Amino acid sequence: MSEDLAITLTRALLVALLTLCVAAPLARRLRSGGAGIWVCAVLPFLVPPLLTGYTYTNNHGVLTWPRLGREAFYGLLLVCRLLAPAAIVLALARPKINASSRFAFSMMTRTGAGLRMRSWLLGPGAGFGIAGMLVFLLAFLEFELASFFLVGSWSVKLFDAQVGGQQLATSLQQASGPFFVAALLLAGLFWRFRATYRLPDVDAEPPRPGSTWPLWPALFILLAWPAFDLMRDSLQGVQPLARDFSIANELLASFGFALVAAWLVTRIVAGERSPVRLLFTALPGLFGALIIGLVFLRLFQLPFLHFAYDTPAPYLLGMLFSLMPTAVLLHLLADASRTTTAFSTGMARKPGCIRWVLTERRNLAVFLALFCLGWFELSLGSLLAPSGMTPVTVRLYNFMHYGQSQVLSAMVLVTLLSPLLCVGLIYYTRRTWARSGR
Repeated sequence: MSEDLAITLTRALLVALLTLCVAAPLARRLRSGGAGIWVCAVLPFLVPPLLTGYTYTNNHGVLTWPRLGREAFYGLLLVCRLLAPAAIVLALARPKINASSRFAFSMMTRTGAGLRMRSWLLGPGAGFGIAGMLVFLLAFLEFELASFFLVGSWSVKLFDAQVGGQQLATSLQQASGPFFVAALLLAGLFWRFRATYRLPDVDAEPPRPGSTWPLWPALFILLAWPAFDLMRDSLQGVQPLARDFSIANELLASFGFALVAAWLVTRIVAGERSPVRLLFTALPGLFGALIIGLVFLRLFQLPFLHFAYDTPAPYLLGMLFSLMPTAVLLHLLADASRTTTAFSTGMARKPGCIRWVLTERRNLAVFLALFCLGWFELSLGSLLAPSGMTPVTVRLYNFMHYGQSQVLSAMVLVTLLSPLLCVGLIYYTRRTWARSGR
């Protein structure tokens, strides 16, 4: 366990440094971009690991590569995936001291490099500390992709031991080291955010030119090529799956859990206006789904909570905490992209239409993104889902241990397309209802 923990820490550090380097030009481009570029910037983080991991490990023989090659490719996928939160945090950060103040800091040579570094972090480097710690934490806690590529990871080893029959007390003891690392990072993240947020913003300086060049390779590697490869591979498996559609119950379970959890999280986040309190609300979820799952597994084995052990309550509560950090990030992003909207006379006579344009459309977009993330949750479903209500991702993950087949590829394709169909129907229905003035 200690060796896997050291490997994960080293990988997370390298991924954080590389991600910050490639996210900086994208963040500068986001500051001057419209809603379209913001949506494209969020996409890499929302791509289901099920799509990326299944395609590369089953159709391209990545598991036959040497371990160093698998580690390097896995690190590349992490950089592409975590590019989104890093760029968004850097884009939303605002300098706290202007160029004149930084020049005065630079003239204070007796204070040494420490004060000059602080002046850079409060000036053009505002947000780098927060983004770096956030990316490091997400890379350190990542589980789904690591489980596909069989790389050294404390989360994969701990998860395999727990589902393999290891005592829960032993699993919690082994998770104490990663828990301590995550707690230190979260304390630093909260301290850095509060220290920066309390300072007033300065007048904006002329922005440096940015670029979207890191975004398009990330979308191709994570989304475009795996989607094309999966559709090509699953064509001959659609007909056998249609004759024996054996995942209907699992799809319904995933739909129900994702819908309820996304609605609850969206309501909580939309009702909070303070960024500091929003971050405080998100902190427990940043411990990662695996640690959250183990903690709730232990809590609901206590005598006064054992009556709810085999019910949807543990899984829904775990998803509530797990989705909260992403909900906060998307909520801040939605507020930052708010623009002044001109209303026609006909629209002004329909209060429901005005509410839709001003607030409900953004809240619905956050809800639908969280719905998709909740649909593809794996580790919480494996640990906390009640009997007879297994999410579809858990069942597919179990099938993948027996190898790849065209029918399995068709199951994966149906699992990926189902939430998109639900998203389209929900959005169209709510928009039509709003335009009718309700």
